[in-house]
Amino acid sequence: MITNKILISFLLIVLLSCSNKDAVKTDKPSKGTRASARGEVELSPAQLTKGFVEGISFIPYLSKTKLLTINDILNKTKIKVSLEVAYEYAYDKKLKEAKADGDTGQVFKDMKDATEHFQKILKRYGLKNYSQYVLTAIDTDKDYMLYATIERKVNFIKVFAKENNTKVLSLNPDDPKYYEPYEKDTLDNPLDTIVDFGAVLKKDAFTQKTQSILLTMAANSVLEKKKSPNYWKIETRWLKGDTQAVMEEREASIDKRIGVE
Repeated sequence: MITNKILISFLLIVLLSCSNKDAVKTDKPSKGTRASARGEVELSPAQLTKGFVEGISFIPYLSKTKLLTINDILNKTKIKVSLEVAYEYAYDKKLKEAKADGDTGQVFKDMKDATEHFQKILKRYGLKNYSQYVLTAIDTDKDYMLYATIERKVNFIKVFAKENNTKVLSLNPDDPKYYEPYEKDTLDNPLDTIVDFGAVLKKDAFTQKTQSILLTMAANSVLEKKKSPNYWKIETRWLKGDTQAVMEEREASIDKRIGVE
């Protein structure tokens, strides 16, 4: 009897040990849920300085960083447009007049409004062709907005709809669909040049803090003559619903460049 009790106890210990090992394995993040610094921690000044050159893609990393901190670090870099400048040129407000969350009651509701704010900054910096730069957004994902800064040299375009490549759209700046990127027109001529792009959480996209950072990043990308030809492959995957993988790949790349373990 004693021997049997010892044996049973031993077997129970083995089973519990195996169960705990399995639990540990289950709790580990899978490849599809990798940990990132994006929005999870307040980055160091050195990491922020490295990250700003990433442009729009870096915006989600700044959710825990105060606007005044971002502005101070931007002023210490070679980057031309600071948040302070963006507030003055886009909103006709002083950054120090804004609330802690950056709100001055001037949240833009659509990409036409965003583009008008954006072009004010470029115009004040003396860019002669400022009206050729447009802020665009792809709004097909439930969680993220895919933003892109584009150069478009014409105001009226004829393109195929993204959701139906046989449907022809004739668009001007008053049409919401005008504020989406188009690689070619209906005659197969090249249309938009992508300056910069990145995804932002929708829950943040309609806050003035995030929008002011978007304007700042986008303006700097234009003034630095940045180009992002790899956007079109990303957009194709995005429209097919491959957003999670796209986000993880870009985060992994940024984490590595800014020195996040």
